[in-house]
Amino acid sequence: MIIHNAIFQLNPALTQQQIDELGQAFLGMKDRIPTIRDISWHDNITDEPLHHDFMHVLRVVFDDKAGLDTYVPHPYHAEICEKYLLPALKSDVQTSVLVLDHELAD
Repeated sequence: MIIHNAIFQLNPALTQQQIDELGQAFLGMKDRIPTIRDISWHDNITDEPLHHDFMHVLRVVFDDKAGLDTYVPHPYHAEICEKYLLPALKSDVQTSVLVLDHELAD
């Protein structure tokens, strides 16, 4: 099983409604990208000062690396990122998005 975590610094001017819309757009990918086994959207609840404004995480689960490899370039994933994510970021993709992928034994 592959876990894909995308962690975001969002624009502090966003309203909670805009953040919720972004999360719902991400969650809707499960219906359109068949390799997604599970998907969830979370707020960072840490009290630690080391969060560096990375306050939201998208967690996507795949059966295998091939599922992740299908997801990353998938046109619907690109559409959601273009329409919802890019305008919501604090800065550019290189500094406002952190991706961590790891494998778990079933």
